[in-house]
Amino acid sequence: GGDGALVAQWGQGLIDRAEVGRAREVLERWEASHRGAPPAARVQVAAVLGEAMRRQRDLAGAWRVLEPWAASDSVAALSTGARVLIEQERLEDAERLARRAWDRDEHAPTTALLAEVSWRRGHHAAAAEALAPRVRSMSESAWEETVGASFDAVFSGRSAAEGMAAMAALGAEVDVQWRSALLRAMLRAGHGGIAAQIHEGLRAEGEAQRELLLTRYALRVAG
Repeated sequence: GGDGALVAQWGQGLIDRAEVGRAREVLERWEASHRGAPPAARVQVAAVLGEAMRRQRDLAGAWRVLEPWAASDSVAALSTGARVLIEQERLEDAERLARRAWDRDEHAPTTALLAEVSWRRGHHAAAAEALAPRVRSMSESAWEETVGASFDAVFSGRSAAEGMAAMAALGAEVDVQWRSALLRAMLRAGHGGIAAQIHEGLRAEGEAQRELLLTRYALRVAG
């Protein structure tokens, strides 16, 4: 069909059902036969096609599809483009796209994406700035599923000291409840060892707030 939004929606449905190859085929066929379609339709298809290619590990192909939309207002295309660039280890370019998406969208996944790429670059203050104005608009579960997953993706493979530094950089807006959720996300992802090291390090700092973090983590993490 000619409707890019419908084709994109159908393609995303196929991806969600793990039919990534079929999604790519359908979307590439649409793209090839709709070169003159309005940009709004083409960018929707490109965002989903790029995601299908990313999942197939065709990162070069995914970026070829998404790069023309790197200066667009499409949060989906910008976010998927940033993910592709992260996986290509082009972190400066990834941060540029993630920030452009953040400027246009306040939802949790977009917020977590900018925090993640900032953390990956060692820009802990920038990550904190991305999160601070958005914390209170998220539920604790949304925070854990998005920002927590990003924290785990970056710091589960690094030293406990780096995870502690990132947590220490978080502003007062990110209180103990939200900090403990970051560690809970690590534990749920199967990275309990590094979560315990970060949490022991925070406890060793001896502040009352760190003790509360310990207690809350211990009580909530099994839930």
